[in-house]
Amino acid sequence: MKCQRTVGCLNPLLFVSLLSLSLVIAKNSVPVLVVSGIYHGVVGENGGIVDVTPEIKAENGPICGYRIVNTHKGKIPFEVFMLDQKVGTAQLKARHPLNCEEKKNYVVTIAAVSCAGIVSESVEVHVTVKDVNEYIPEWSEEEYSGQVEEGELPESILKVIATDRDCSPTFGDICQYTISSPDQPFHVDQHGVITNTAPLSAQESRSHVLSVIATDCGGKESSPVLVTISVLPKCQTSWADVSTSMTYIPGTGPQPIFPAAHLTLCPAVCPTAHLETTLTLHTDHVGVGCDRDTYSLASQRKMCGASSQAVELLPAQSEETPWVNNLNTDLGREAGPVYQFDGSNGVIIPESVLSHNLGSEFTISTWMKHEARTNDKHLKEQLVCLADDHRKNRHHTSLFVRNCKLVLLLRRDYEEDERNVFKPAEWRWSIPQVCDNRWHHYAVSVSSQGVELTLDGELWQPENSNPEVIDDWPLHPAADLKTSLAVGACWHGSDMKMKHSLRGYLAGLSVLPGKREHSEVLKCLVQCSESLQLPATNLLEPGMEMVTNSHGSQVTIDGEDAENMNQLVRQVAYLNTREFPAPGRRRLELATTITCVDGTKRIVPSAVSGILVLSVPQPTITISGTENISRVYEAFKRGVRIFSDLRIAVSKGTEEAEPVAGVNMDKVDKCTISVFPPLNPDHEEIKLPELMLKSLKLGSSVTGNGGEISGADMIYNYEQVIRQVTYTNKKPAYYLNRQFKIVCSELNQRFTSNEYVQTLTVIHPPVSPETMMPVQPAHHQLSHHGAEMPAAHVSSSHDFLSMGQTQGHAVVVVVVVCVGLLFTVLAVGVVRLRAAHKRALREEAEVEMAWDDAALNITVNPLEETTECRTMGGEKVLESDMDQDSSDDEMYAEETSDDDEEEDEAPTRHRLEWDDGL
Repeated sequence: MKCQRTVGCLNPLLFVSLLSLSLVIAKNSVPVLVVSGIYHGVVGENGGIVDVTPEIKAENGPICGYRIVNTHKGKIPFEVFMLDQKVGTAQLKARHPLNCEEKKNYVVTIAAVSCAGIVSESVEVHVTVKDVNEYIPEWSEEEYSGQVEEGELPESILKVIATDRDCSPTFGDICQYTISSPDQPFHVDQHGVITNTAPLSAQESRSHVLSVIATDCGGKESSPVLVTISVLPKCQTSWADVSTSMTYIPGTGPQPIFPAAHLTLCPAVCPTAHLETTLTLHTDHVGVGCDRDTYSLASQRKMCGASSQAVELLPAQSEETPWVNNLNTDLGREAGPVYQFDGSNGVIIPESVLSHNLGSEFTISTWMKHEARTNDKHLKEQLVCLADDHRKNRHHTSLFVRNCKLVLLLRRDYEEDERNVFKPAEWRWSIPQVCDNRWHHYAVSVSSQGVELTLDGELWQPENSNPEVIDDWPLHPAADLKTSLAVGACWHGSDMKMKHSLRGYLAGLSVLPGKREHSEVLKCLVQCSESLQLPATNLLEPGMEMVTNSHGSQVTIDGEDAENMNQLVRQVAYLNTREFPAPGRRRLELATTITCVDGTKRIVPSAVSGILVLSVPQPTITISGTENISRVYEAFKRGVRIFSDLRIAVSKGTEEAEPVAGVNMDKVDKCTISVFPPLNPDHEEIKLPELMLKSLKLGSSVTGNGGEISGADMIYNYEQVIRQVTYTNKKPAYYLNRQFKIVCSELNQRFTSNEYVQTLTVIHPPVSPETMMPVQPAHHQLSHHGAEMPAAHVSSSHDFLSMGQTQGHAVVVVVVVCVGLLFTVLAVGVVRLRAAHKRALREEAEVEMAWDDAALNITVNPLEETTECRTMGGEKVLESDMDQDSSDDEMYAEETSDDDEEEDEAPTRHRLEWDDGL
């Protein structure tokens, strides 16, 4: 059918084109908000237009409006309205005033609507409500109160706190606190902490009332709040009338330490609910941490009531105890012999001393000092070991150390009824005392009830598998085998030698077979000779308690009664029963802890006192030697031995070299060398013999103030080391002398030597011959000054023969006789002049001495040819000496004996008869 050319009839192709064009136009006319991400807006609490960034704007207009498309738009206090349809801009406005304190941030979602009704994509607007400073600060309390002790300047008395309800930090934070009361000795900081600016006096005012104002950061001030500060009278919680020291005379019995002490409390500050006072006697001044008695260990056992059946396995060395005579002993502990085991030695105890059948009950006790020396956790160090004597290595009973644990091994003998019964055979105690290198007393008791360890007099309480108990089968029968008992190691029968040797110290090792030692005896054995004595128990009030440790070095008193506490503390006494106690000061500390009613604890300032134990005649160490030594420049540059002939000797009182029982007088443990002023490191140096120190295993250190040698060793070895200490000076011309002081000590400075001062004098070279006066003929004359001249030198016989030929044959005979006499005179003169040179060095004038010819006159008898010859010989001697002064230093540098010099001095004077009458 053909379409008629009418208005309603369109070309189909044209219709499709128009439709497509309309779709494109419709697509391009969709509004688009011009923003990247979201909008940000700010509005004040008073409402109004929201300042939106960037400006709300849409493209593809015209835009006829905007919509808020939030799902909860009914709760949104904002509206959006058009500004310009052509440009497409709009504004956001608050419908009513806002409250920042209730809600500070809003999210508004908007969309643009074109005039064709097309809605754009929605975009969020994040609106922040800007705070307005509408509130004043408010106080957390209606009024405040605090207290301060008079005379004190504490860091804080109290703290006032104010808050502000404004939502922003600008107006909601408190920036300042101010005391509005005038002329008050107080200060408040920006945090509200109030302190006093000057010490307060309760007599002037018992309280201060302050008015404090808080200001927020916006400048608004709060209403003032009243602060009342009470001034408390001075109250010092402390011990008063505590003597700072007391003097103890050995042999006077127990002496009260604090006879007038009393504790001052402050009930207003801390109402007391409980008191605990501890008195501690520090006894670290002696090797074993306790001033031991001079009684032997055997005597101590007797006085403590120990069983007489106990057998001492390490008694003192004697002919009756040959098994200990080859052990190393350390006599530093006066209570008895101390034996050192170096890891390679051990001894077999004869069966005649102790039966190897110890019985079902027995006790092994010993003193031991041991430290960890190896990382081998399986290494055994045997104290006592009962093992097979040959063919096998079975350990029947042993007490040993392994991995810092004390272990008791107890294997049961074979019994037919119990051949398959598993029973405890090994007990392992893990205790730190085993390897702390301090003296401790160990006692292991075996009975049918089990095994107990008593450590330092206190019974060890098992805890958390400590000790660890290991079960084992009984030993297999071996009728042909016997046992060997060893100390310090274990005998291995298959190898026929000692193994598992101990490295440490043992003393008082004893075994009580057939029974256990009483616990009170074991406690008595570790009691110190110096201790704190408890007050009488009848002084204890109800609710009070006193306890002391096993060594008696600490007393604890606790309870509620402060007055009874004072009474008990005043009765605590110091006692030293040792006949020759270590002299010096012991430190005693008095510490108290107060528990207040509210549960808080206060520490009372500790009071420290000293107990001065007076000395009795003690061994002294004396250092001696040649105190003044002179050396030339070259010797100082090469190095001079400072103490070349130093000697160390030990004496007691006025008696020389008398050993004191129980003290090793053949050892020292430290020598300190000091020099003042300090050495100049540019050209001065002290050197110690490093190789010798290393071989002797001695410690050393060198500083500008001197040096130190430490480590216990024989006095002989210390002498050899000290004699090799050298002083080097590359510029000796700058010095006249140098002085070095040395002090030695032993037993941790318990005994200290005298301060020996060694002076090294620099021999400055004499004035050169060019500066000396010309030699006058008077030098040919003899004078008494000739005894101070340098050593003579023999002239050749050729000179004398030539002289004789000019004077005839008679003179030849005289010359020959004179030559013989001259040799004799020179031999004696050389020895004497060597001695005279030492005296001449002490006179500085001798170094620059020039001859005074006018004072040398000798009366000569021309008729005595012998005298003439002697004069001629003297001339040649003097001339020879003047030419050979440079050899004197080398000759005199040799060490000579003063005794020989004195013996030869008399005949020299007899041969040289000087006429000193002029």
